[in-house]
Amino acid sequence: MFFATWLSETSDLRSELELGNAYTAYARQHGLPALTAVDETVVEPSAATVRAYLAGLGLHYPVGMDTTGRVADGYGVQDQPWFTLVSASGKILWSHDGWLPLPALESAARRTPPEGRH
Repeated sequence: MFFATWLSETSDLRSELELGNAYTAYARQHGLPALTAVDETVVEPSAATVRAYLAGLGLHYPVGMDTTGRVADGYGVQDQPWFTLVSASGKILWSHDGWLPLPALESAARRTPPEGRH
């Protein structure tokens, strides 16, 4: 999941990121792909801004920082937020522009072929 903290100006970013905790628990119980978030730090005021925003959230999944934009470019990210499901071999299996309700995210992950899960 790619995002930037400025999304808090247009959506309830905190709730959306915390929803990732629910997906993470569900994914562990059902053998679905893990969630990793990536902040597109290149479009942020600073990395410190991102760290400060995330500090109090208590997220149960890793959050990386794309400081150059190369990670997002490599995954074909075209907007914020952006979901990309990637196979264990690195193949992009599915992408989605915008936030997803938890059932839709779970459904997308379940449709992934087992060899695509990691």
